[in-house]
Amino acid sequence: MSINRTLNYLLAKRAEGMICFSAQVTTSSTYLKGPGGEAGDGFPLPRGARIYRIDCWDGTVLTSDTGNESASQGDRLSVYAAYGSGSFTVTVRINGVDTSIKVTSISSGVTLMVTVYFKLI
Repeated sequence: MSINRTLNYLLAKRAEGMICFSAQVTTSSTYLKGPGGEAGDGFPLPRGARIYRIDCWDGTVLTSDTGNESASQGDRLSVYAAYGSGSFTVTVRINGVDTSIKVTSISSGVTLMVTVYFKLI
């Protein structure tokens, strides 16, 4: 197996991270379950971070959004699926407050798999 020197260089220069969330959504708003299968208002960040992307897979379509949201050490990162008008808006939250990073028009009655990407600073 060959070593990807470019990837190793980037990983050494940047502390990239991601947290995955998932939940089956029906017709009510909910926090998605994160690591360990727990849902709630967030998982604390070990250092300050810049949250820059969300990918949302509903089993058929991959929907993404990008942005630039800052978080401090200890801030709680979560994903919230808000139901309204027959579809969901999936939003990254910091300390229970919506950020500008969100995907819209997600169908109900699906199992969502969401990945939030961030860079520790």
